[in-house]
Amino acid sequence: MDIRVLASIALIVVVSISVGFKLSQNVDGPSVESVNASFQSSPGAWAVLEVADNEEERSEGLMNVTELGEREGMVFIFPNEGPRAFWMKNTLISLDMIFLDAEKQVLNVETAKPEPNTADENLDSYTSNRPAKYVIEVNAGFADKYSVEKGDKVKWE
Repeated sequence: MDIRVLASIALIVVVSISVGFKLSQNVDGPSVESVNASFQSSPGAWAVLEVADNEEERSEGLMNVTELGEREGMVFIFPNEGPRAFWMKNTLISLDMIFLDAEKQVLNVETAKPEPNTADENLDSYTSNRPAKYVIEVNAGFADKYSVEKGDKVKWE
């Protein structure tokens, strides 16, 4: 076999292993692209959440998304609990930000308005009121509609 063919095969194997590792590992157990989340506050409160579990995905978030389905959103997973602050840079839709602790208990809910074309120094900041490990973003009004509030528990699979 030609050395270039062997090198190509080796590269494909390394990339395949790397991709497989990403899909099987994560800071909160097995990595997945999305989870089905349910809020214990209301039997009808559930959403399918895209998972953002690395720095690149967390930085991009829902920037430039023009719409979300009623039961769609994103969950940001951090490696540990800590103070969390989010902004709406290049975010085009209003969002509810639901901050959760390591036990997936709601700490607080903030409703954030879009701020397209706003200079970084002028962006509003939405923060957890205690150290948070997870932040869920869904359409603004979701928390009110489903009575999601401080102390509620969230589970996902």
